[in-house]
Amino acid sequence: MMITVLQVGFLATNCYIVTDKNNIGAVIDPGEEGDRIIRSIERLGIDCKFVFLTHGHFDHVGALEEVLSATGAKLVASSADSEYGIIPDIEAVEGLVVKVGDIDFKVLSTPGHSKDSVCYLTEGALFTGDTLFFESIGRTDFPGGDLGEMKKSLKRLRDIQIDNIAVYPGHGNTSSLKHERENNPFMKML
Repeated sequence: MMITVLQVGFLATNCYIVTDKNNIGAVIDPGEEGDRIIRSIERLGIDCKFVFLTHGHFDHVGALEEVLSATGAKLVASSADSEYGIIPDIEAVEGLVVKVGDIDFKVLSTPGHSKDSVCYLTEGALFTGDTLFFESIGRTDFPGGDLGEMKKSLKRLRDIQIDNIAVYPGHGNTSSLKHERENNPFMKML
């Protein structure tokens, strides 16, 4: 699996392009700068089959229509994103596995930052959107945010029994689940 990270937009949202060994891939959270994302897909020679959303906030979906139109990809997102006018081709429900080439993306429902927040777990990688950051978490004071739900979601992520998983957040630096268990004050207080 190859993961390309593009920081896009004025909030420096991490947009991920994930590909298998045969260049079949997906985009996660096309926040802004659609032309740049599309150029990266073309430069890498990727057959983009899916666009995954971790949640429907503007900084994660600003280039969504542009990327979908350019690639013909199917949209995987929570049905709760419909409040933002986003209608998925495939509803991101708990436990769903979406196969992208030889990569399985498993949906984990992780409300808290927003009611529609989900994470995507693959072999060796966890894409957390704004649920979990490097030594921090996403805000819960926006409409749809809920601190109680965030605590449950963080506990769930903390309890994943695989240490060598890389964490790819919606903003900021990558990390590992092991590092976050040991150093993230929000996970340590659970």
